[in-house]
Amino acid sequence: MIAVYRHAPLLIALASALAMGTALVSQYGFDLHPCPLCIYQRIPYVVAGLIALVAVVKPALRKPALTVIAVAFVINTGIAGYHVGVEQQWWASAVCGGGIPEVSTADDLLAALSVKPEKACDEVDATLFGLSMATYNVVACAALAAFAWMARQNRG
Repeated sequence: MIAVYRHAPLLIALASALAMGTALVSQYGFDLHPCPLCIYQRIPYVVAGLIALVAVVKPALRKPALTVIAVAFVINTGIAGYHVGVEQQWWASAVCGGGIPEVSTADDLLAALSVKPEKACDEVDATLFGLSMATYNVVACAALAAFAWMARQNRG
């Protein structure tokens, strides 16, 4: 297991690239449009992937890089968990509004009508074994956070 931890930054960079690739193929290859919470879940993957690549190139930064990566994945676990709750109708989203815009003039009305509504965060386009991508992301991010933290703690 120590050998795996030794290569943790590279493995995390690859996992982040795989996650982003999956998201982009889903969006552009299968026409599954992301909601705002889906987009927010991509940000920690990009951040973690880039920081992991820095740690690959600069091994002296390995420990602080893995700390930041672990925190990024913990944050993403929370975002994904929140998204699952929205999908399950456990709570309403503060991000995916759908609220009624304030219209006081004809120009405001035209502007409101010309804006394409964003995809609702409680709409699940695709599932695998009955679970949404956000649900899988909760598990993946929690596992990546734990892996980054254990690799950080490892002396090898």
